[in-house]
Amino acid sequence: MNWLIIFLVVVVVIGPILYLLPNARDNRLIALREQARQAGMAVQITSVPKLDPPAYERVSAGAKLLEPKRLCTAYKLPVGTKLSAVDRLLLLKKPELPTILVNEVMPGWVLYGEAGEAFWRTYAGDAVAAQQLQDTLSRLPEDALGVSIDEEFVSCYWLEKAAADSDGVTDIAKILTALRDDLVDRFAVIIC
Repeated sequence: MNWLIIFLVVVVVIGPILYLLPNARDNRLIALREQARQAGMAVQITSVPKLDPPAYERVSAGAKLLEPKRLCTAYKLPVGTKLSAVDRLLLLKKPELPTILVNEVMPGWVLYGEAGEAFWRTYAGDAVAAQQLQDTLSRLPEDALGVSIDEEFVSCYWLEKAAADSDGVTDIAKILTALRDDLVDRFAVIIC
């Protein structure tokens, strides 16, 4: 009987400690996020609008309209300079069958929110700029959900399904750097 009590006490003491130890998934995410920090990016758990929610996610039982979100991680690269006339621009990958009204601005990419429409016309107003942006975005990892551009950051919203030793973070860093450089070249404030 004493051994049973000792065993239960050990389980009660050690159980929570073992529960708090990182598992394989946690270790993989830690490695990915450390790579991002080393590449100069900030990492933030966030969410983006879900473009293909089923009906039960769009309306509550009380007939209240809901805004379904998809949990993801934002990998954010600082712009690092003052920009002029830059509004927030959120481009999301178009799902195979969107269930809400979307504004597809490039093949496979949706401009979310009305606030960014005027800036979108300025940012990708000519065919060359739009094609360069589409080519850049096509190199994102398969599980990337979208990108955003604003005065402070160029961000990639990602589900982080890549292995810790993959090139996912490196690819995102290169793509965000290219977007940031283009943004700075075209919208940086010149101080005389």
